[in-house]
Amino acid sequence: MEALERIITLVTTQAWSAPLPKPGDLVAYNQAQPDASERIIKMAEREQGVVRLEMWLSFVVMGLAVAASVWGLYLGNTPWVVGTPATVGVAITGYVWARRSHRRHPH
Repeated sequence: MEALERIITLVTTQAWSAPLPKPGDLVAYNQAQPDASERIIKMAEREQGVVRLEMWLSFVVMGLAVAASVWGLYLGNTPWVVGTPATVGVAITGYVWARRSHRRHPH
């Protein structure tokens, strides 16, 4: 009888979802390039500023679109005239959020 060998394979998967790499990875980056972690942190801070600005802009656009629609209803305009600002607001907000999502997950 032949001796049977048993091979056990262990697969480990780790996931990290954050604007910055794990602290241990930052240390490794610094070993490769002395100022790498500082540059990575500055890049993340800039990105957060852009995201915050986009969020506020989309909020303002939607607010203006709703206000224009309500004003149009008040003036007695037809439904398509009233709906146009809201549709434009939704389209712009959708574009901003799609761009943001694409930057985070480019594939």
